[in-house]
Formats: sequence, structure tokens, C-alpha cells
Amino acid sequence: VWSGDGWPLSPPDFLDLHEQSTSFETFGVYSPGTVNVGLENAQAVPGVRATAGVLPAVGVAAARGRLLTEDDCREGAAPVAVISHTLWQQTFGGDPGLVGRAIRLNGADFTVVGIMPANFEFAAPWMRTEDCQVWLPYSFTAKERTQRDSHWLCGVARLKPGASVGSADAEIKAIGRKLTA
Repeated sequence: VWSGDGWPLSPPDFLDLHEQSTSFETFGVYSPGTVNVGLENAQAVPGVRATAGVLPAVGVAAARGRLLTEDDCREGAAPVAVISHTLWQQTFGGDPGLVGRAIRLNGADFTVVGIMPANFEFAAPWMRTEDCQVWLPYSFTAKERTQRDSHWLCGVARLKPGASVGSADAEIKAIGRKLTA
């Protein structure tokens, strides 16, 4: 889901589209980056900050635990993470008790709430050449909620049953025209 003429979304654009659109079963945004895993000799791995709708939009459930929720993405929520099967195996030795425990990410403790399946590849726009290892919740700051002209978020959505790409496109463009006005 893009803003304008193929632009990334701004936080206010996403929030308005998320609230007003009816074509999507789930809709989320993410921003890619690097996540440092561990304390001493931390390893930098590809990751994303994502809203709760991102992983459900690609239609894959966690193999262990759960995906990110709306509550995880609220400002001030406890820091949680979903990790890849590869990271779980290579860094945490496939520890079956890892879900519910804290790991060190970017110098802080995050509770692992989910582990993705072994065959899962996050082949979303902006991550096609990287193997995403960590999904962190994205909660918008008060300032970000007002930055309509700052476009840096990639939107992904899953159509509701019976909805077409054409009808969703028309709906998003109509909402966009209202926002422009």
C-alpha cells in the first residue's frame, strides 16, 4: 500500500488509511533496520519495526508463541520481539523455552513472544534481499503522528475475502483525495 504516486506512507497516512479503509482483513506498516543481538560481541542482523498487521498480512502464523499484537505496539508497552527460526537456532541453540524469556536487543531486554517457522521468508517490499531475523513492535510517538510529509513506512495488507485489488486501490485513492483536500 503506497501513498501518493508510489511513495512510502507517513505515520498519519497509515493511521488514517487503517482507520478508514474497509477492504483489508489486516493492514500494517514497517521500517527496516539493523538489530544488535546479544550483549558482548553483539551481532547485527536485519530486522524491522512493525505494527501488528504486518505479519498477519503475509499470512503466516508463528511456529512457537504468537505474533505482535496491537497492545505490543502501544506507547509504553513492555518490549517484546518475534524472531526468525534461523536466529533461534543459530544464536539461541533452538532452546524450546525461549518464548517468554528476555533476550538482549539493541542494548535492552526484550521478551521473545514468538518464533517464526523454519521455512518463512519475509519477502515484503524493502526486505527482498535481506533475511529478516527480528520483528519489533512499532509505536508511533506523538511527534510522528503529526508528520504527514515524512514518508518512510512500507505498507502491507491482506485483502478481505471477496475484495479485489481494484476495489481496494479505488478505496485507498478516494481516502487519499479526502486527506489531500
